[in-house]
Amino acid sequence: MEKQHFGFLPNGREVYLYSFENKSRMKLVVSDLGAVITNLWVRDNSKRLRDVVLGYPDFDGYVTNVDKFGATIGRSANRIAGARFDLSGKSYLLQANEGENSLHSGPNGYEFRYFDVAELDEANNRIVFQLISPDGDQGFPGTLKFVVTYQLLEDNTVRISYRGKSDQTTIFNPTNHSYFNLNGHASGQIHKHWLQIEAAHYTPIAKRELIPTGEVVPVAHTPMDFRTMREIGTIPEFEQLIQAGGYDHNYALDKAKDVLQK
Repeated sequence: MEKQHFGFLPNGREVYLYSFENKSRMKLVVSDLGAVITNLWVRDNSKRLRDVVLGYPDFDGYVTNVDKFGATIGRSANRIAGARFDLSGKSYLLQANEGENSLHSGPNGYEFRYFDVAELDEANNRIVFQLISPDGDQGFPGTLKFVVTYQLLEDNTVRISYRGKSDQTTIFNPTNHSYFNLNGHASGQIHKHWLQIEAAHYTPIAKRELIPTGEVVPVAHTPMDFRTMREIGTIPEFEQLIQAGGYDHNYALDKAKDVLQK
């Protein structure tokens, strides 16, 4: 593990990069600003190292991070219609930042937060970040202790896990917001990438917005079907893809509860 200076926040707090490398020289680089992945270096079939995630060339890009490159998203990823929700008999209002809706929990997201390093396990290429989100933060109820763990394994797996504990019932739906280009981040479009999603159903979206309608419908006989691996670059004339400008939908994965699988 290598720790190096990344920059200073406006309040003077120093921000660091943490780099982990395994025996095959795959390299994962993360930061305590936003618990972001800044780089992921992997070897291609000619043994050349390529950075396969998109990011910014310097610290200043991550301070604003308009694209949320590599960021940890919380408390709730994706969109909340009308920037409001009801929970346990109470209504909660969030800050709208995409029309009338809340995207990735509003403009004051976790991608701009400083995360404390709760644990650093150099022997196992593992780092644990922690964030305390107070009651009312972003409009959500309850004080939340949020933990995100990154680990680079020797089989070239990058493992990301999340834990949350709140003193009130709340919404907890985090994710990582990395954009991948397996030919290298500077290689252009990903239209020739092949994709497989083991999901027989997806959630269609309403017109003019990317909010799900509430339906869960079959992918069979539609361009939404990725159960058999295929190129993702061809976007046929299909109403859902026209509305979204491409693929920007949720898939209902075919998997058993509490079972880790492909």
